[in-house]
Amino acid sequence: MKRILLFPFSLLYGIGIIFRNLCYDFKIFKVYSFKVPVISVGNLVAGGSGKTPTIEYLIKLISPHYRVATLSRGYGRKTKGFILVSETANASLIGDEPMLYHTKYKNITVAIGEKRSEAINKLLELQPKPEVILMDDAFQHRSVKPGLNILLLEYDSLSRVNFLLPAGNFREPFFYRQRADIIIVTKTPASLDDNKRRKAVRKINPTHKQRVWFSYVQYMDIKPVHNIALNFKIEKKTKVLLLTGIADPLPLKTYVERTFTLTRLLRFADHYDFSEIDLKRVRKVFDNINGEEKIILTTEKDYMRLMKDNLKPIVETLPLYTLPIEIKFLHNDSETAANTIIDYARKNTTNRR
Repeated sequence: MKRILLFPFSLLYGIGIIFRNLCYDFKIFKVYSFKVPVISVGNLVAGGSGKTPTIEYLIKLISPHYRVATLSRGYGRKTKGFILVSETANASLIGDEPMLYHTKYKNITVAIGEKRSEAINKLLELQPKPEVILMDDAFQHRSVKPGLNILLLEYDSLSRVNFLLPAGNFREPFFYRQRADIIIVTKTPASLDDNKRRKAVRKINPTHKQRVWFSYVQYMDIKPVHNIALNFKIEKKTKVLLLTGIADPLPLKTYVERTFTLTRLLRFADHYDFSEIDLKRVRKVFDNINGEEKIILTTEKDYMRLMKDNLKPIVETLPLYTLPIEIKFLHNDSETAANTIIDYARKNTTNRR
């Protein structure tokens, strides 16, 4: 019923989106191109489609060969304008995803800026300047023309009816997938058979120039966030309080249920800004879980928002672990993806390290 009531607003929203895109298509709005290789990663939906692990994949793939910079809007930050991330940064100032990149990958430059073209110009003023720029969540930022435009589509979204905002969660109509150079179908089953793969490709209906790859999420070993002296081994019977502030925690919940003994899921909004009151509630819920063999588990992105100075005294008293994730490609897509992306960087970069 709610979707029906919101549908007229989705129509108006769609008209506005189409008009905006036409303005870029017909050069009414300025589009900037850069000599440095720019790789854009984005999606059609509002919410998680796997952008962060995809950016991490690109960082790990490219940074051993070229100087890499990531450029994000910094969703949820309490600042504005261009920021070159330094050691004094925190998630409140720059957003959780840039904070994650900065924390995990010390050999790259991390920058924030709503106006992507201006931010890229500032990055190119650095000495030494980056050789490859990765634009995070930028499929709709058409003021910059990327050299390689990667669109992420969730596998499950291909088999359901999708509506534009606000009736649904699509930012743009599905036909705008044609702007992409590469389409990565994310969150696919790791055992996807050839028949289902072909069916998904038919649904996407790529142009002859577009490549379609399939990826899935691989959960890694959990990691303590500080030195924790536990008197038990973490295994299947270990009770877990799962703490999340991500768009869709259900796949994560399923994995934790399969791997540990999930006792409670505390679900907060995507990019939620945790407070001391929230952490005291987490502490209370955790203390009320029966038994001694228990931990608190969260995502790496959520932990970035738990690193604030005012939360540290509480966080340091908790047996808190993070669960890293990586994307893995299906079948031969892994080799094809790596070769395609590195080849693009090589052909468009003049100074190889």
